[in-house]
Amino acid sequence: MSLRARHKLIKDREGRIKYRKFSENGREHFHIGIWLDGTNAELDSIETVSYTLHPTFPDRVRASSDRDNKFAISIWTWGVFTIEVEVAYKGDRAPSTFNYNMSFTLPADTGSNYVRL
Repeated sequence: MSLRARHKLIKDREGRIKYRKFSENGREHFHIGIWLDGTNAELDSIETVSYTLHPTFPDRVRASSDRDNKFAISIWTWGVFTIEVEVAYKGDRAPSTFNYNMSFTLPADTGSNYVRL
């Protein structure tokens, strides 16, 4: 089985890294896309993928049944953490679960490569 989770920073149309502050003195949160990679046959066999996020997220469990976008979700986060990924398959096959260590490195701010939303 070659299923694995992947992620990337989501940028705006000009290629700038998007960020938000949810309170004026709060941390910068970055927009992250998370999805499942695998062969077409593996992805076609999946019904739903559930991602369990860090305990500080109000809605910790996020699910996707959208095969067309590889069961992707997007989140806003200021930090890195381990995500529990549960894959529910079509038919009688038992679900599988694995952990994905999400991390990212932000480039230096050049004054034009970040945009606050």
